[in-house]
Amino acid sequence: MSSFDRLPHESVVCIGEWVSAFGLEDFARFRGTCKRMRDLLGQPVVMAQIIQERGAPQNVSTLEELAFFESIKESGLLQENRLGFEMASTEIDFDGSESGLEDAPERIEAVKKIMKRFSKTTVSVDAHCGTAGPRRIASRFSHSRGLEVCSHLHEPYLEGNRQERVILNAWGRQISDLAVLSSHPQSELARTGMGWVDLYVQFGSLEFPSRPDFYEEQVCESVTNYHRDEASSSVRNRASAVNILFGFMMDSDSDSYTEESHSDNDEDEDETMYVGD
Repeated sequence: MSSFDRLPHESVVCIGEWVSAFGLEDFARFRGTCKRMRDLLGQPVVMAQIIQERGAPQNVSTLEELAFFESIKESGLLQENRLGFEMASTEIDFDGSESGLEDAPERIEAVKKIMKRFSKTTVSVDAHCGTAGPRRIASRFSHSRGLEVCSHLHEPYLEGNRQERVILNAWGRQISDLAVLSSHPQSELARTGMGWVDLYVQFGSLEFPSRPDFYEEQVCESVTNYHRDEASSSVRNRASAVNILFGFMMDSDSDSYTEESHSDNDEDEDETMYVGD
């Protein structure tokens, strides 16, 4: 029997923890080459102890999921996952001068970094028009804002194996209206009438950060895939959305404005788009 075999279980786990200081991927590789470590980590009580000591939520159950959670934690997305926009615009408010949401470029880069590190991750881009825009164009305006964000997430190295890795959910007014009534800290933009985009990252059954209470039991009816050709058309979509909103704002007191491309059931329509190849 080797000296390693004579070590108590606690010491073996400590060795694994020391290896994990260089990255949980190294811990996973150590597990793959060491039968005893593999057997220990196969015991739910041991794995639960490691996860608890690292402050991960209870729905994290594997080393891979733990590594994903720690990447999310390091990215700052648990504290802030929103992107703001200039008022009545599809332009991202990168400096936060209008929305108060600063560090938008860093937030986008953090999501791209996680997508590059974990090839099985997907990202939900949940776009909102806010309460200032008319209901009948809310989802279309949200769609254009979401496209703008998706165009910044598109990178050749993220295409992978043709997975649908970015999902664009273009919400109508219902989430904004519910957010106004919520006490959640992320409701302040809705109360000012401004829209925003939430970024949520999924890995298997995990999604971080947790969604605010105003998302509960709400279903976005419009989901779309974001493709490469969507990126090249985002400027056109942005101009179209601004023109539609401007038309409504200029003629808000009359019923004379109609958009031929809008169907009769557009009033509270939501659009969800999958972004991928």
